[in-house]
Amino acid sequence: MALTPQHVLRGYILLALHERGGSALKREVIAWIEERFGDDLTADDHRPQPSNGEVKWENQVAWERNSMVTDQLIERYIPGETTRGRWSLTGLGRREASRLAEQLRG
Repeated sequence: MALTPQHVLRGYILLALHERGGSALKREVIAWIEERFGDDLTADDHRPQPSNGEVKWENQVAWERNSMVTDQLIERYIPGETTRGRWSLTGLGRREASRLAEQLRG
């Protein structure tokens, strides 16, 4: 089995943050994804990373968060101004998350 594609994880992150009012701690996002989409994750997703032992899908979520910062969907961490580990949607991220949530509602 392959790892869950990054674009799928991006959608999960957007939905998690949307449901939590646009901002949440990394561990809260991970828990939300596990609770709602854990059954959709593959066996490979649940294997540990050889480098650090972290579960692969959780590591991939963190990497996707970095891509989302680059794509201006999630605010950058700014030392002294923002809380490390708190992920917050930008205006663009809020619009994308709302669009995705509406799409899923049908």
